[in-house]
Amino acid sequence: NGSCFPRFLIEDVTALINVGVLKDHDLAGVSLGMKNWYGAIHNPNKCHADQCAPFIPHLSAFPLIHDKLRLTVIDAVTGQCHAGPGAAPKWAWRYQGVLASVDPVALDAVSCGIIEDRRREVGLPSLAQEKRAPRWIADAGALGLGEADLAKIRVADV
Repeated sequence: NGSCFPRFLIEDVTALINVGVLKDHDLAGVSLGMKNWYGAIHNPNKCHADQCAPFIPHLSAFPLIHDKLRLTVIDAVTGQCHAGPGAAPKWAWRYQGVLASVDPVALDAVSCGIIEDRRREVGLPSLAQEKRAPRWIADAGALGLGEADLAKIRVADV
């Protein structure tokens, strides 16, 4: 789609720590760690078709990102389970957590599960029922970027 990366990412940065937030996204389903890379390109508006698939996994796989990524952190102090990505206080809740992993796919899968759990708690349909399930998480797993299967992910509380 003709995206460009900033020069500092190409020439100066040797390691990346990605910090996203726990939130719903009207087009992508959720906006977590991998979707956060849209901030690293100059035209993310062109990468939202087809629920951001395959754009999110392909951007995450790009060597400038994939080869330099060391850690992904999700700010989950306050999450938003619906009406994102803009602020919607009605759908925000105090999760009071910080999530982190060296596996960006596993982290997004777990974070998406947290959002889905909250949606159930407040009586919202699932993202799949709203036809905006973030299938790009499974696509990222299929590309070998990390583990997308929740049954294979070990979560540790620290």
